[in-house]
Amino acid sequence: MNTRTFLWGMLLGLSSLWLACDREPEADTLTITGRFAVCNTMETMRLYRLDGFEPEVVREAPIAKQSGEATFSMSGPQLTPGFYLLGKAPNNLLLIRLGEDPEVQISGNCADLRRYGKVAGSPSHAHYEALRARFGQWQQAQQRHMQALQQGDASAQAQLEAIYAAKEATMDSLRQADPLLAKVFLPLMWRPFDPNQPGPYEDALAHFAGEYLKGEDLQDPAYDYVPSLSDNMPAFIQIVFRPGVPALRSEAALDDFLQRLRPQSRAHKNALASAVSTLDQMQQLSFVKYAEAYRDLYGPLSEQVGNYLEGRLAYYADQAQAEARLALGAVAPEIALPTPEGNTLRLSSLRGKVVLVDFWASWCGPCRRENPNVVRVYQRYKDQGFEILGVSLDRSREPWLKAIADDGLSWKHVSDLRFWQSEAAKTYNIASIPATVLLDREGRILAKNLRGAALEAKLAEIFGG
Repeated sequence: MNTRTFLWGMLLGLSSLWLACDREPEADTLTITGRFAVCNTMETMRLYRLDGFEPEVVREAPIAKQSGEATFSMSGPQLTPGFYLLGKAPNNLLLIRLGEDPEVQISGNCADLRRYGKVAGSPSHAHYEALRARFGQWQQAQQRHMQALQQGDASAQAQLEAIYAAKEATMDSLRQADPLLAKVFLPLMWRPFDPNQPGPYEDALAHFAGEYLKGEDLQDPAYDYVPSLSDNMPAFIQIVFRPGVPALRSEAALDDFLQRLRPQSRAHKNALASAVSTLDQMQQLSFVKYAEAYRDLYGPLSEQVGNYLEGRLAYYADQAQAEARLALGAVAPEIALPTPEGNTLRLSSLRGKVVLVDFWASWCGPCRRENPNVVRVYQRYKDQGFEILGVSLDRSREPWLKAIADDGLSWKHVSDLRFWQSEAAKTYNIASIPATVLLDREGRILAKNLRGAALEAKLAEIFGG
């Protein structure tokens, strides 16, 4: 289940702003009408509000089909100003700003409202669309100038400062003219970390955690009606849970952010659901902590969401057990696979030597480029008790043997020629190659994924230079 693929996914196309926007007095009723050339995908048009993993139906109306045309009309009291979804869950939904204009007209492609739906009759929605356009242009230009700066173009800094100044001036005006929309675009205001001017931050993660929505009151009830917190959560998670960051530090950054939200508010529920979904997509074991928190805070759950969470929690429980089997200091799981000669070689038969288990394949370009480094350290330490067991994820015998010969890999090799279904790869949770596991003389795991200079340094430490 990928329940959140529809969730506010259309926000970050971001991009031309009209800050002066005279508003008509608020009407007591809101009418939404639609007209399509054809609408075979739906019998009912629904208006939703985001509610964690599932949208809440706010209003609905039948779709009338006659004379080659499909129409609908739904009317009711004005809604709390904010963002809603119109269409058919889970993935044919149009994001609309509602609650200020008395009449809104929808047209476009009924089968794909998300991409081709059009909104008319709503100055407040047009204002939002204009802002998306302007911020999108700024974000693209900012990325270009940052890349130029990293490549040594000092003039790019002035361009970046001009963009920052324009965004800040726009936001200052927007806070006065349209505070609701200011909340939508605030997540785009933080500046990337500059190691030459770190300020009070030790690194990029501390900078991001400290500057992201700095000073903003995230307990404002208006956040229940804007998509910014949940829609930007995937980017937040990808930054704080990036490779190399200890899980406890990543979780602390996410905890600090979630604690800034109003407890058990709609904004908190939406942000937490987005965090859970993103952690699942990234295959992070931290999924367990936040999925359990969502279940405990917002149960009872629907059957669909409950089945999703419980199924994934069971999966991660298995993953956690596998991680424990592969923890540093643990005895490495057995590998027993055929050699090129057809004999079965067991990893445990190499006890007494320091062993590098090297997962690779003839078709893996990075593996082949790393092979000369591995050959060099093998030649240097093989007479001191260093051995390598190459575990190939090849599918055919001939390319495997040819790569061994071409690259001069004179150590021990095994493969069941089952590609990613290799028993050894599954046992060791190998999701990408090259991948290595270094074992001590008793077969215990010393280190993982050492390559190049890092591998050479570790072997020098073990064998004394």
